[in-house]
Amino acid sequence: MAAAGGQESKGARLAGEENAARRLRMERESRGWSTAEVARRMTEAGYPINQSSVWRIESGEPPRRINLDEAIGFAKIFDITLVELVGPSGGAVSAKMFHLFEIFQEAANRAQDALDAMDTAESALYTYADQHPEAYEAIDEYTVSLGIARQEGRLPPQKSERRHW
Repeated sequence: MAAAGGQESKGARLAGEENAARRLRMERESRGWSTAEVARRMTEAGYPINQSSVWRIESGEPPRRINLDEAIGFAKIFDITLVELVGPSGGAVSAKMFHLFEIFQEAANRAQDALDAMDTAESALYTYADQHPEAYEAIDEYTVSLGIARQEGRLPPQKSERRHW
């Protein structure tokens, strides 16, 4: 943004870099990467940078400036857009929350698949028992032990008691 006299204000000019530094740290920490790991990935992606430069961008006083090639590299290794990299930190929180929602949904889908497999196995068990009535006693004993395990929280609730995702 240009200030009076056509000069760019320092605050406006640095806001994007400050946002990028915060986003860089947030993305790095959310992945459990060290500054050395970021530097390694950047170099592998064709945007060479050393570990101390990454640290100075995030934490230096004054912070190290980010050049355009580096910004492109950071966006690439973190799989985000340049707008997301330099945008306000609220966008980073939203992006992180969206990522966590995706992880949760994937886990919920896997859990639902497991519950469906459990229902199929239970149905097959009772179909077998219908053909072999002597098996009902063993099934009754087994289901009592399952009920105890469910009450103790070691197994998911029965099909009729489950909430579906």
